[in-house]
Amino acid sequence: MSTYNQNKVATRKAITSLINLLKAESDIIGKENPISVAKTEHWLKLLNDLQHQLSIYSYLEANPENEQNMPEKEPVIVPSPLIYTPAVQFEKAPVELPKIPTILPEKEIPTIIIAPKSFPELKSFIGLNEKLMFLRLFNNDGDEYDKALTQISACSTIEDAKKVVANFSEKNKWNRESEAVQVFLSIVNRRFI
Repeated sequence: MSTYNQNKVATRKAITSLINLLKAESDIIGKENPISVAKTEHWLKLLNDLQHQLSIYSYLEANPENEQNMPEKEPVIVPSPLIYTPAVQFEKAPVELPKIPTILPEKEIPTIIIAPKSFPELKSFIGLNEKLMFLRLFNNDGDEYDKALTQISACSTIEDAKKVVANFSEKNKWNRESEAVQVFLSIVNRRFI
């Protein structure tokens, strides 16, 4: 067997050996808390050796005609894995669970009052261009527009808000198919989502 083929076989064996060692030691990752610096440095060295061997193998594969020009490097000796043993061994103390009484004492259970969901003000959803468009729905009456927004913002449900909108719609004779009405209704709906 030529030196080239011997180098290729030796490099492949070194790569396989390093991969198998890393596989075996990968079980330690996540089991030790924290992982020691020595263990981390050991794994980094193994990875660097693996990267070096892979680059040699890649070079051999790409350049079979240059077997005489192959750089000489001492073979990689795969170190034995470090075994972590803690400096101090602790015994596990038995854990005593508290005894839970079978019958709960009769006590008054406090009532929790949940406040109704608060919604942001309707004005926070309306931009300047939309405001100008909505003012036309209220016949350019700013007071009427503000009154409508205040009443809608005071509603706690979408159903109540729809009733308020319906009142203003009838009062101002809105065309329900107009773009302004559709945008206004979508903003009112968005407030309650």
